[in-house]
Amino acid sequence: MAWMQIHFFSQALGMQTEINALLPEPTQGIGVEGTDNSLTDLPVLYLLHGLSDDQTIWARRTSLERYVSTYRLAVIMPCAHQSFYSNEKYGLPYWDYISRELPEVVRKFLPVSCRREDTFAAGLSMGGYGALKLALRCPDRFAAAASLSGVVDVVSAFRAPDHFSGLCRIFGDIAQLQGSPDDLYAAARDTARQDQKPSLYLACGTEDSLYYMHKPFASTLAGQGYRVTETSTKGASHEWSYWDAQLPQVLHWLRTECHASILCARSSPPCFLSRLPCQNNIARPKRGGRCLFMVCGWIWSPTMFPESGYSRFPGGTIRRRPQTGR
Repeated sequence: MAWMQIHFFSQALGMQTEINALLPEPTQGIGVEGTDNSLTDLPVLYLLHGLSDDQTIWARRTSLERYVSTYRLAVIMPCAHQSFYSNEKYGLPYWDYISRELPEVVRKFLPVSCRREDTFAAGLSMGGYGALKLALRCPDRFAAAASLSGVVDVVSAFRAPDHFSGLCRIFGDIAQLQGSPDDLYAAARDTARQDQKPSLYLACGTEDSLYYMHKPFASTLAGQGYRVTETSTKGASHEWSYWDAQLPQVLHWLRTECHASILCARSSPPCFLSRLPCQNNIARPKRGGRCLFMVCGWIWSPTMFPESGYSRFPGGTIRRRPQTGR
C-alpha cells in the first residue's frame, strides 16, 4: 500500500489539519500481494479514531495495511481530536469538516470515487459513533458504516456519573442533545423513514463498559428496517487486540454485504499451499507435486520458476505461481 500524510488548510476549521491515507498499488514487495486493478475511481473507507487518539493510531496499533493490501480500497484517516465528530457548542465545527469538507478535499487530492455505493465509514469508540452518524445523517452519500465498541447512545453516556467532561463543551447540556441530530437514536429514526438506508455493522465485547448500550441500539435499528450485522464477542473489552481482530471482519463484511468489487479481481488468482511438514529438510506436499527443499530457513523449488531454476520463500506458507501452460 502507498502510505500518505496530507497536510492542508481546512476552511471549516480555520486551521491546518492532517489526514493519513492508504492507497493500493500494483506491486508491494515481499510477502504482500499487490492489486492488478485500475487505481482510479477507488472505493473509499473513512476510518475514524477514538477519544484519546489521532489519525495515526489505526496504523500504529493494528495490522491495517496488511489487512487492506488485497483490497481495491482507499482508507482515509482524519484527525478530529476530542470532538465526537460534531459541531462543538464551544469549539470548532468538526461535523461540517468531517461530513462535507473532508470528502471534497479527499476527492480533490486522491483518485477516489464520489459514488454513494463506493463510500463507507468505520471507527472505534468515539469513532464508532462518528461513523454511524455519517451513515445515518448522510445516507445519500454513505452506503455503509461499522462501529467497533462505539458510543452508540451518547445521551446515556452523558448521564453516567463518570462521563467524559468534554461532553458539555461539545453538546451543551443533555436537553440540547437528546432528540437532536447528534443523538443516534433520533438520526436513525429520521433516516428510517427514507427509502435509502445504509447497511450497518455493530461489534462490541461483552466485557466492554459500553456493552450495555450495544444490544439495545442494534435491536432498535433492526426494528426500524435497517440491514444490521451485530456481533458480541464474549470476554472482549475496550482494547486494541479486539479492534485489530475485528478489522478483517469489517473488510469481509464490506466486500460480501455491501460492495463485492472492493476485493482485488485477478484474471488468474494465486494458489496457496498449506503449511508443509518438513522431514530431513524436505517439505513434501500432501497431494502429489515435487519436493520442496528447505535450506537455511528458505524453501526452494526447482519447478516454480523454470527460467531461473530455483526460487525461495520464507519458511511457512508457500506460494506457487498459477500455471502458465508449461
